[in-house]
Amino acid sequence: MSHAFDGISLPGMTEQSNEADRLMGTTETLGVAYTQEVTGAGSVTTVGGVGASETKGLTDTHSAAHLAEDANNTRSNTSAMGWLGSEVVSVVIMGLAFLCMMASFQTSSFFQSSILKAQGFNNLGLVSLGLVYAFFSLSNFVAPFIISKIGARACMMVGALGYIAMLASLIRVNKVVFLAASCLNGVGAALVWTGQGTAITCCSNEKTRGRNSGIFWAILQLSLVVGSSLSLVIIPKNASDVTQETARKLYIGLASMCTLGMLILLLLRLKKPPHDARGPATFFGLVKKTITLLKERKIRLVCILIFFTGLHISFWQGQYPLILSGKEPRVVLPDAFKAHTVAYLMMCICGAEVLGSLIFGKLSDRVGRWPVVLIGGLLATTAYLLIYLNIIRQLWIPTPTLAYIYGVILGLADSVYNTQTFAVLGDLYPDRVSDAFALNFFFKALASAVAFGYTPYGPIWVQLVVLGTFLATGTAAFVSVSRYRANLPTMHVQAETVTSLLSDA
Repeated sequence: MSHAFDGISLPGMTEQSNEADRLMGTTETLGVAYTQEVTGAGSVTTVGGVGASETKGLTDTHSAAHLAEDANNTRSNTSAMGWLGSEVVSVVIMGLAFLCMMASFQTSSFFQSSILKAQGFNNLGLVSLGLVYAFFSLSNFVAPFIISKIGARACMMVGALGYIAMLASLIRVNKVVFLAASCLNGVGAALVWTGQGTAITCCSNEKTRGRNSGIFWAILQLSLVVGSSLSLVIIPKNASDVTQETARKLYIGLASMCTLGMLILLLLRLKKPPHDARGPATFFGLVKKTITLLKERKIRLVCILIFFTGLHISFWQGQYPLILSGKEPRVVLPDAFKAHTVAYLMMCICGAEVLGSLIFGKLSDRVGRWPVVLIGGLLATTAYLLIYLNIIRQLWIPTPTLAYIYGVILGLADSVYNTQTFAVLGDLYPDRVSDAFALNFFFKALASAVAFGYTPYGPIWVQLVVLGTFLATGTAAFVSVSRYRANLPTMHVQAETVTSLLSDA
């Protein structure tokens, strides 16, 4: 069997794949020969006996799916070049596409509040970001239906048009057009990110989901390096403000980069989603199916931490850069803080995000999700305290270097929440991934919309108290869900066990 990806042949995998093919055939022959299913409150029932050669009488279709997944896991694990397998190629292509798109959007998010304030638009930048996340939140109920009709790749490409529209509207600002484009950006974000969640699950299995999430987020967070590098090239050194002409050049570059990211998605090839992931064929059926997922206690608990991540994003992407740019009237900083300070902050956060995504994504596969989330909570708490005491209260002299260090800590914490919330939703709902990720982005975007709404008016110390409260409760809720899941009985045998059973027979 030859492993190929859209005409790209990956040599050296034929011999290792033959063994995986044999195991796949073995699994299909075994059928329900040795399958455990969980019935009721944790009781385990054994179905059939060794040597069965047909699947007649199979009462749980998920059991057969699990056996097939195990053979696929074995195919990946037996390959001597597993890191070059097609699932990794798909994750890398998706990461590169998102790198371009998010380099554009995140750079805009860091700069637009201060740029628009300098042009006399007051809080228009924060209002725009609030609209983006508000429409992002509401549109998440539409995204699963669109995915069910056109697929994850096409959904992401359509969504990218919303990002391009908002960036283009900043080239020559008209308030009404800019706010309308911000709403389109929010709708597009729902399509892009729900499609991404579906795609990453289609590219992964339970053993590789944490690793693949880490790879994706590591590549994605390089977007801050790309975006900050572009801004450093375009914005004059030591400039206290970004002029209108400089801003126009910046946003032409960002819109072009976002378009490139959309085109990279044309290279993406995905496996079909899980057998029931598409669910009801009607829009209202899918909305109902998504909302009914909230009846489950475990996702309600996870959503508390997801809500916190939305608040966290609004702080490090909106409030903190605005403070360091010198455009936050409630905080007066020394003259050492210039327009370039925001660009260097982006680089520091980027380095932390990349490092954290690689480390914490892999670490969670070894030690579990909840210990890593506890580390993230400690990092976020440390960052909030240092920023309040040094940047806000100025108990000691604030410097750009110290501000960058606090940004690094914020980035490490954010990488924890990105990798772990994505991975745990894939763990909990592999067959309802579109619904789970729609709820994920609904609550995350809702929190960001609320936070961007009160950021210009609420005292900064109150914002930090709100962050700390949701951090503590969200972490506790996530730990309870993650530890409960870790104690569940095994619902299917591994491919190695299947092989040994056949050998005994």
